[in-house]
Amino acid sequence: VTKIIELQDTSDGITVYLDINRPNGSFVDLYYKTGNTAGTFDAESWVAATPSTNNGIVAYSDGTTYDETAYTITPTATFTLFAIKIVMRSTGTSYVPTCQGLRAIALKV
Repeated sequence: VTKIIELQDTSDGITVYLDINRPNGSFVDLYYKTGNTAGTFDAESWVAATPSTNNGIVAYSDGTTYDETAYTITPTATFTLFAIKIVMRSTGTSYVPTCQGLRAIALKV
């Protein structure tokens, strides 16, 4: 989970880029949370994000390379606070996904 990011201006979208190494038999899920009040932010629910690249799935890799996956997030309301959570799952201990190069950009349309 990232730290809570506080923006100076309101935003209405987030673009997230994440370099993922996902061997067959493993999964990487990205969740986000947005809000406007620090006091109630922790009570907000995490929302699953779908990749906007590769037909909405995280691409498999050979176990040695990282492929960039982009997520375009458009919450229902404007926000000044956000956080990102990455969940890595596997069907066995031999298939371990890894991530690097997380970049999250708040947008104002």
